[in-house]
Amino acid sequence: EKYDIERISIKNLTPEEFYERFEKGNKPCIITDLVTEWPAFKLWQKNEFLKRFGDSIFLTTQMDSRGKKVC
Repeated sequence: EKYDIERISIKNLTPEEFYERFEKGNKPCIITDLVTEWPAFKLWQKNEFLKRFGDSIFLTTQMDSRGKKVC
């Protein structure tokens, strides 16, 4: 079954409009451009990581969805 869910940019959505158009009627929506406004969005880009941590060595472990180490 395919759902037609409206997409709307956070840049064009006030809290009042969100309430009236979506929350009040319990209507789902996809809010875009939300994280692009967060400082971490710019800082966590590949080039920024390479600039800051390119010479660092990291040890990693694969984890399952419950947080248990996968051997």
